[in-house]
Amino acid sequence: MKDSTTYAVRAFITTSDDKIFYGDAKIFTTAKIGDMIIYTSPVTDIDFTTAATGGIVAETGGDVVLSYGVCYGALENPTILVSNVVDAVVEGDTFAVKLTDLYPETKYHVRAYVVSAKGVYYGQDVTFATKE
Repeated sequence: MKDSTTYAVRAFITTSDDKIFYGDAKIFTTAKIGDMIIYTSPVTDIDFTTAATGGIVAETGGDVVLSYGVCYGALENPTILVSNVVDAVVEGDTFAVKLTDLYPETKYHVRAYVVSAKGVYYGQDVTFATKE
């Protein structure tokens, strides 16, 4: 198996008067060959106390998926052990959830997850804030 590799990326834009503006840095680690690969979907339909998100199973690594979902909370990289968890509705390789009972004006971290016989796999951490 090839070792996983960690990367840091940052978006930027250059204006017509040559000013440069940078986005937040994001760090991600590539999967090992044979690992399950999960992506967290962008958060949409954000309101005062609700939002929608989900995930995509890009690669199963030959493993059987037992359950799908999303975990979320105030801390970065939430897990199913210490965060809020919502089971997902699955359609093919994608799954979706509706987050409810959120607090207004609050920043959240969300990650898609998949449970298999080999363990729990997570997508990348995505942040969003509920409406004010």
